[in-house]
Amino acid sequence: MWLVLADTGDDAAVWAAQRLPQRGVHPLRLVSGYELTTGTTWDHRIERNGARTRLRFSDGLTVDDTQLRGVINRLSGVFVPPAGVSAGDSEYAACERNALLLSWLVSLQCPVLNRPNPASGPGGYRSLGAWRQLAQRAGLHILPLVQSDISDRAENGSEDDAGQQRTVFVVAGHLVTDGDRDWDEATEAGCARLSRLAGQAVLAIQFTCLPGQAPLFCSATQQGDLRLGGPPLLDLLADALT
Repeated sequence: MWLVLADTGDDAAVWAAQRLPQRGVHPLRLVSGYELTTGTTWDHRIERNGARTRLRFSDGLTVDDTQLRGVINRLSGVFVPPAGVSAGDSEYAACERNALLLSWLVSLQCPVLNRPNPASGPGGYRSLGAWRQLAQRAGLHILPLVQSDISDRAENGSEDDAGQQRTVFVVAGHLVTDGDRDWDEATEAGCARLSRLAGQAVLAIQFTCLPGQAPLFCSATQQGDLRLGGPPLLDLLADALT
């Protein structure tokens, strides 16, 4: 069995979960973060030889970690508490829930796309500064950023008007790029390295493209709109999971 983990309202995750079975990723279950928190019984044991986990969903389906063949993790790490939980209890529950998710996803032996780590948490959150630092390590050219850029974008809600905005999707080091431009080998290699540095991530990487210059890294996220990658992105996801 395969799992797609996503927050409630993640239409891109629904889109992928509906189409991946057509590419051999079957049976597949879409599981929301809320279901994992409120509608799932957990048996998670830390033993000398590693962790063992068994999940029992609200409909009675039981899944042992040895039955899992792959997971796409699109959880943001944001905890939505059940009704009636106080603010103090909610904060404590969020820490416990995220620690459980982190321990489970890290321990799985099957492929996990967007496998979390303690630094970024179960949702792979990184600040813009952290993404820029990681992109620099990956060898990408970085869009210069000064304080006025941040305030102008916050006020106007617009991107840099000097260049075209382009998005590259990367799945565990393999790319889906815009079909209307040629991407240089150095940028493609840097995108692949960034995905690996982020932990075999499914990344949506945004660039500003200026005439006569290499694409400039703007930002990256693990919660990008997968639908923009179309069938080629689905093919890469299926290949990484099977």
